[in-house]
Amino acid sequence: MKWEIKFSKNAQASHDKRVAYVAARLEREEVHRKRSRLDIDNRQKSFSYKYFLDIEGKRIQVCRSTLKDTLGETDRFIRTVAENKNESYSGITVDDRRGKHTPPHALCLTNKAQAVQRHIASFPAYVSHYCRAKTKDQKYLASDLTITEMHKLYHQNEENPKVSLSTHTNQFHLSGLKFKPPQTDGCDTCTTLEVGKKNATTVEEKNVLERKHEIHLRKAEKAYNLKRAAKAAAKEDKTKRVLVCDLQQCLPTPHLTCKRISYSRQLYVFNFTVHDCTTGITHCYMWNETEGKRGSNEISTCLLKHISEEVPDYVQDLTIFTDCCSGQNRNSTISMMLFAALQENPSLKSINHIFLIPGHTFMPEVDNKHAIIEKHKRRLDKVNEPDEWYSIVHQAGMTDPENFPDGKFKVKHMTSFYDIAALAKCELVKRNKCMDGEPFSYLETHWWRYEKGSLGVVKVKASFTEAAKFRQLSFLRKGVRSDRLKMLLPCVQKLTSPVPISVKKKEDLLVLLQYLEDKYHEFHRCLPSSDKVRDLHPLSKGIVED
Repeated sequence: MKWEIKFSKNAQASHDKRVAYVAARLEREEVHRKRSRLDIDNRQKSFSYKYFLDIEGKRIQVCRSTLKDTLGETDRFIRTVAENKNESYSGITVDDRRGKHTPPHALCLTNKAQAVQRHIASFPAYVSHYCRAKTKDQKYLASDLTITEMHKLYHQNEENPKVSLSTHTNQFHLSGLKFKPPQTDGCDTCTTLEVGKKNATTVEEKNVLERKHEIHLRKAEKAYNLKRAAKAAAKEDKTKRVLVCDLQQCLPTPHLTCKRISYSRQLYVFNFTVHDCTTGITHCYMWNETEGKRGSNEISTCLLKHISEEVPDYVQDLTIFTDCCSGQNRNSTISMMLFAALQENPSLKSINHIFLIPGHTFMPEVDNKHAIIEKHKRRLDKVNEPDEWYSIVHQAGMTDPENFPDGKFKVKHMTSFYDIAALAKCELVKRNKCMDGEPFSYLETHWWRYEKGSLGVVKVKASFTEAAKFRQLSFLRKGVRSDRLKMLLPCVQKLTSPVPISVKKKEDLLVLLQYLEDKYHEFHRCLPSSDKVRDLHPLSKGIVED
């Protein structure tokens, strides 16, 4: 009889299941007939085994070799299973006990692992500004940290038990923390197209991706060319003015060189930089996080203040270049602010707000100024409180007298902000269609124009070409006239201050007081705090309002 059956021991789920399967196909029986032998010890077998296989629902007896070969097992395994079953009173095999005990050199969870986990937890963890509902509990460490650096810091404390780098790495992964990716200006579209071209299997597919990449780069270059043309026109025509704006990376307070600073949350100072391309003057609007956040309210208040105080009365056409961050620049709050700017400045006839292509937002007019501040920051040994940052930034231009003959940046300390977002939410409507019925998308438009005689209506287009046609987008509610906005804009309320920081950040700042002089202690002790405030990551530029 020939059976086409073949099992593999690797197909079994576990060693214990293999043992149970084989044991169920063994039957022990007493030996009924014994013969006398002339062996030295004269041993006689008292029992033997029968072997079975289940084939098509029938239990068929087979020989030992057939069972072994069919199941892919060895003689030793069959013999061990038989001994296991024989030693059990119930006839049920016991589970294998190998690998169940803790080896003597294993990591002690009550000692080494807990010490590593405590050290990992001592680093400040933040919530990303880009978090969504599914990732709201994800915490991030600073992007300049690494597991190797954390392992070195761990062993600098002689009281911590020694562990290997691999052990520290395993414990870090168990913590659920991640490192914040370093902030870069790389273009996701360019990277995706470059990878696609390398992976393309046909010439036609590669050519299509190359054309898409070329169109994308041409559009980015058109944005830069538009900025150059606007700057040149503003220098020739005094009725035109061009502003380039960006928010700098956060400045930490206190700024220290001691090891403890790596484990502490710090108070951050924000710097919104506005560069006037006509005068060449750089204005820095600065505040700390107890005075305001980094959202659209703060950005729009700074811009409104700059337009009201720094743009001359004879300017009729104002052009603003920013990056395309929706939380800060491309939103209805900024639109409401620009409506207010047109109303307050009697000479202004139009305001153009132009957003550069994502990933191609390098603006040397402000980025170079931020680099000068960061270079000056690296030379500092200590910054005790936010007020010192204002004077430091004020004098940072003196390090580059060739480009800054006046020897300083113009710094303005912002202590209060308007709640423009609340007014915009109350009076304006976010629409997904233009007035001609065509679909509208915030992310696909790059040029917004606001004109004096049409409050509540914005002209938008996705092109950077002057000749391209604008489409009109109305933010006004149905049945509401633009005259209503003229009455509401002067009544914008100010945001309540101060803004509390998290309790954990306040505790860390109080620990750092030991490194500061006594005269700076009172400022840090009086900082407001709340256990409802999240620690947002300081290296993120995007904003999601709390």
